[in-house]
Amino acid sequence: MPKSNLGAFGDVVNFRFLPLVAAASLAGLSACGGGAGGGSPASGAAVIPQMPIVLSASSLSFLSLGATNSQTVSASEGNYSGAFSASSTTCSAIASIALQPGSTTVFVITPVGAGSCSFSVADTLGQSKPLAVSVTTTTVGGT
Repeated sequence: MPKSNLGAFGDVVNFRFLPLVAAASLAGLSACGGGAGGGSPASGAAVIPQMPIVLSASSLSFLSLGATNSQTVSASEGNYSGAFSASSTTCSAIASIALQPGSTTVFVITPVGAGSCSFSVADTLGQSKPLAVSVTTTTVGGT
């Protein structure tokens, strides 16, 4: 452990440096190669584990269509402060999803048609979490 004589009253102050390395940035790093060729992190490096994505709701149900019936879902993940995104190949005629203006973690889901589908909420590290959506509409007095 490196030592310094910078302490008050002549005390010796011990320093121990533990660089924090995000798990995603470890891909392609080597201890001596500077970034090419794989390998493990440098000795003494602390690796921050990737935590699962947590959604404030795992499914949403709607009984009416339109923006006035929108609902929000928040995404979070321990040890992660990046943005989230959402996608779907089955929801275009059932519901829309977009980040709430000014947010990187809160999604606004708007029902646009009857049916069921699933969105995938993802971080920038390759993890994703499904969000099930069900929209039911009732026609009263219709044909």
